[in-house]
Amino acid sequence: MSYADQDPGVFEKLGFTKTDKAKNYAPDKNAVSLENLDQLDADVLLVTYPFGDRGVISATELESNKLFQSLNAVKSKQFTVIPSDNSLSSAIAYPDALSAPWVVEQLTPLLAKAVAGP
Repeated sequence: MSYADQDPGVFEKLGFTKTDKAKNYAPDKNAVSLENLDQLDADVLLVTYPFGDRGVISATELESNKLFQSLNAVKSKQFTVIPSDNSLSSAIAYPDALSAPWVVEQLTPLLAKAVAGP
């Protein structure tokens, strides 16, 4: 989820709008439990796995989850994974004014792929 206290507006500048459910999240409430994965449903979904498969949940575990598979963005293949093995996921998680142009440059092809779908 992206929220006002941390998001510098990169996604809005690219023409995206946040879902109403994004308003339920803040820096001190930023986790989504498996039973609440429906909170992530959107037209386009970006996913990253902090620390790769050594994180809280692995890519295999999330992507095989039935609730995750039921999300519209997942069913329509309008989601993409932001690689956790480079600094893009960190730059998105901890944005600043200097990293925003680089984030946009790196993120644009991933978003274009997600928006295009299959």
